Amino acid sequence: MQLLNTELGIPPFDEVLSIREYPTNRGSIDLVYITDNGDIILVETKLLKNSESHRTVVAQAIDYAKAFSDEDVNSIRTKIKKKNLQYPEFNNKYFDTILNKNIKNGNYQVLIVGDEVHPNILGMVESIQSAPHLAFTLLAISLNPFLLNKDELVLFPKIETKTIEIERSVISIQISNNNEIKIETSTPDKYNKGNKPKISREEFLENIEKNEFIEYTKYLWKEIELMGGTIDWGTVGFSGGYRVNKKRISLIWVYDKWLNILTRKVRNSYTNISDKQYDRYLNKLKKSNYIYENIIVPNKSEIHFENISIEDFVLVINATLELMKEMIENEE
Repeated sequence: MQLLNTELGIPPFDEVLSIREYPTNRGSIDLVYITDNGDIILVETKLLKNSESHRTVVAQAIDYAKAFSDEDVNSIRTKIKKKNLQYPEFNNKYFDTILNKNIKNGNYQVLIVGDEVHPNILGMVESIQSAPHLAFTLLAISLNPFLLNKDELVLFPKIETKTIEIERSVISIQISNNNEIKIETSTPDKYNKGNKPKISREEFLENIEKNEFIEYTKYLWKEIELMGGTIDWGTVGFSGGYRVNKKRISLIWVYDKWLNILTRKVRNSYTNISDKQYDRYLNKLKKSNYIYENIIVPNKSEIHFENISIEDFVLVINATLELMKEMIENEE
């Protein structure tokens, strides 16, 4: 539960309701957590050795999220009663109202949890990140189990990837016999529920935490677009990338207070980046002692602006642009 509290953006809570095998019209969700703040976490668990763990789990998680949007307080009361569980009497007089609102608006976390996370899952989540989405946050979490002895198992949970800004739409995920993944989305009318407005460039620049980063952010946009790439916007930030065979390859993700670099696991989900290209990208980033020691060595992706200098920021931008240029030249 500490992971839920500190890493997923869930406000601090004192109590939580845990429901196993929560029934929906699309099947049973492995775990449903509801905090005393009315926050909702849906969990789908898979073992990597399971052949379906990387073929269908993302589609299944999205399906369960859609099914849960049909719930309400009354249906939850009925279902937990059938499981001989007690509906919580949290010390929050607005609990039922908040819970119903969060369900209606799709404000919940959806977790894909496994012993390890297959690179294909990262690629599918990444594709969803750069498109219009359902109104929830989707995360892939590896437990990284280690057997100390026959009676003791230690888990080191780690968030491998997550979507950040999400809007409601219809998502179609197709997996061919050769494991090629195709994800398409259709965007609803802007007045439909759950649809969040995308931030404009002007609003983003006003919100960015360090003013000295503004000019180089504009430079990043200009260079990506000059190379034929695209800037895809969400509610608080953007991703920079380009399209290859109708699939968008995202190389950098920038928000108002932090940015995400391209990790090895996400890179492994792309077929357009060679080992040599990625190694050159990393070697450029290693010129920053902070990025090397705190991001690359522990295999993290999130760099907070408060921890880096303008030189570090420019280093990431240039490394990204050079990788993108090299990839495009190889495609030609």
